[in-house]
Amino acid sequence: MLIEKDEIKAYQHRVAKITRTRFLAAQDYVAARCCLLNGIILPGYILAAQAVEKELKSIIMLVKPESHQLKKYRHDLVRIIDDLNEIYNINLLIYKSFVETLSLVYKSRRYADDKAENSVQYLSNDILADLDNMFLTFAEFNFLRYNLKYHNGVLAIMLSEKNHPIKFWALKENVFFEKNLARFKEEKKAIRRDKTH
Repeated sequence: MLIEKDEIKAYQHRVAKITRTRFLAAQDYVAARCCLLNGIILPGYILAAQAVEKELKSIIMLVKPESHQLKKYRHDLVRIIDDLNEIYNINLLIYKSFVETLSLVYKSRRYADDKAENSVQYLSNDILADLDNMFLTFAEFNFLRYNLKYHNGVLAIMLSEKNHPIKFWALKENVFFEKNLARFKEEKKAIRRDKTH
């Protein structure tokens, strides 16, 4: 059964805010990678926290569109992960310790929290593997219909045919995505061939 173009356009319109949020999350993710790979550690953590927050909130908007009560989460990444696990059965608990670290660093800079400040004196770019792995997990979530999964967010950057600096920083030393890039390319081609998705 072929999907009508009007149906796809209507769906794209319905999820426009979500795809925009995922686009911004991908930009922050790549900027975080660039900072961390170049030893600009603290801004890298802040950008990583913002990237993860946007991606998590986009998942909530998609799986529960009638419940756009995102303000209740503020910047509490741990609460978002807990809710995604408990309410929506999306298990991201393996990243809980990682997002706790990101939240602590984010709060230390956003709110000038002395307690948090003392906890973030010894930051390093060691979080890069966790960040990359988490964004690979996000890329695996196939909540978006049709081929939108490949046309926004981090996959749009990595699967782009253009050699752009943002693609360079997205893929540089990114072992998690390098292992899966060929598969993502094949999946994208298959969806192009089969317009029923």
